[in-house]
Amino acid sequence: MSLCLKLGAKTPVAKRAWVVLSGNAVGSAVLRDGFIVGSDHYTRGWVCIDVVTGKILHRSKAKLQYGSAVFADGCYYGVCSDGVVLLMKVDKESFKEISRFKLVEGKKDVWATPVICDGKLYLRYHDKLYCYDISGKKEKKE
Repeated sequence: MSLCLKLGAKTPVAKRAWVVLSGNAVGSAVLRDGFIVGSDHYTRGWVCIDVVTGKILHRSKAKLQYGSAVFADGCYYGVCSDGVVLLMKVDKESFKEISRFKLVEGKKDVWATPVICDGKLYLRYHDKLYCYDISGKKEKKE
């Protein structure tokens, strides 16, 4: 279940703004441009939620495990607990999976939040760290 609290402007009181049956068992979601993108443990997919109303705007078509999301250069990167890594374009009108690959096979405990820094996507699974160049720049050959 996801819950949004509205803080009082003058007093330290929080009031419930909305509740929606969507929630992430582990990991992170991204709040950007007035909506939240993250995985949904209940429906085994990824969702886009309007941050003001709590309305689920749309869901991923594919059934996917819960996980963590980050955002960079107009795209959402999601890492699911079963090792599926997603590249997604999401806005208030649409949810589009661009591509995916499997980081590790046969696992259900890929829980580390992905990190993007200097055009590199860092993904960790237990004692292994993977690094992918997502900058779009070609390496110079000498």
